[in-house]
Amino acid sequence: MAIDMFLVLKPKSGLPAFKAETADATFARYVSIPVVNFALGYAIPSVGARLTFQNLNLVLNSVANSPGFLTMANLSQTFDSVTLYVRNTTGTTGALHVTSIYHFGNVRIAAVTMDGNTGDNAPVVNLSLNFTQFAHHGSSTGATGVVTSGLVGTADLNTVQWSEPALDGPGWV
Repeated sequence: MAIDMFLVLKPKSGLPAFKAETADATFARYVSIPVVNFALGYAIPSVGARLTFQNLNLVLNSVANSPGFLTMANLSQTFDSVTLYVRNTTGTTGALHVTSIYHFGNVRIAAVTMDGNTGDNAPVVNLSLNFTQFAHHGSSTGATGVVTSGLVGTADLNTVQWSEPALDGPGWV
């Protein structure tokens, strides 16, 4: 089962304009960028302690948006939200469906690096994002390919629960 991933950005008004960098019909109308790889970690350091998150680390095919990332990092500006969509082939038809949605609020760029090698099609952007609000939505697929979705969990590192705003992007497709 092959997966593909897209990052949907929602910068605050007045910040650098970001461009959609995908021709995928589902995501092209949003400020979306194909994701090559992501890593997200969280832990509870001890019994009764608050949940702690590591930065969201992404590898993006995002050369066109690199100047915007640099500007936001330099100005210490935050995104209203960033949403990571993971799609997988499901059922007997092999159709792509969103299987996980990671929704981040109050997002700040912690680090940006560019990486390229001779013979690569294009350089990639390594983006590390710090956030204080998080929701993870997951889905499951039955043998017939029917996708059922539900909220898995939310966390706000400043309060007990994040009042999650509406998702940016296509939602469950």
